[in-house]
Amino acid sequence: MIDHLPDWLIDALGQRPGSARTSETWDRAARAIARFRLDHDVSGGDPPLGAKPPDTGEHRGEWDQATAALERAQRQLGLEQTPRDRGIDLGIG
Repeated sequence: MIDHLPDWLIDALGQRPGSARTSETWDRAARAIARFRLDHDVSGGDPPLGAKPPDTGEHRGEWDQATAALERAQRQLGLEQTPRDRGIDLGIG
């Protein structure tokens, strides 16, 4: 068990939930993010999956897949961001 969760993990998934079902989702997502960070040399203070690579970057496909998996886990954990949270202006209002 980890005594102190890194900020990038808390930013991405929040604190580990107590229920068995959601904690499994959280654990799976945390392992995937950590594996991606190790495989792609994402450093401590960077966003959970690092900066978005250029469209022609060699790791762009993997980054897109990891981002989709992270967003899916966030939805399952009830952490889905609104378009405003993601910086998207819908032009309404």
